[in-house]
Amino acid sequence: MPKVQWLLMVITWYLLSACSSLPPSDTRQPHMAETEQSAPAATRVAGRYYWGHEVSAFSPCNNQQSWWVRATPVSDTLKQQSLLLAEQRGAPYQPLYVEVSIHQIDRQSHPAYQDGFAADYDAVIEIIAVHQSDAQVPASCGDAS
Repeated sequence: MPKVQWLLMVITWYLLSACSSLPPSDTRQPHMAETEQSAPAATRVAGRYYWGHEVSAFSPCNNQQSWWVRATPVSDTLKQQSLLLAEQRGAPYQPLYVEVSIHQIDRQSHPAYQDGFAADYDAVIEIIAVHQSDAQVPASCGDAS
């Protein structure tokens, strides 16, 4: 047997034996108790996002509620857009129309949101995805006043 074939056979055997010595992955299905503790399903909602000094807020379309937005890398992208819009318009707190997926945060399990700025809002949310953003708020996205 030529040396090259023998060498290839040894390398192949070595690689196959290394793969078979890996521990098996956990393929069991999660129990109901495990899935109940996972994050709640996201809600998709459209509205106006505001950012400025001591303000990080979202108001759903056709609704008078205002929700505090927890800072995350996703919400930071909206913050940057809001800052640019305020600079372009020469005024702070400019509404940015957004369609986002959110999780509502339970204030009881997060004491930091029971006082301070967040306490003045109807709810506390975390934006987990931005589906659309626009500097122009459509007329169909009023504040229900």
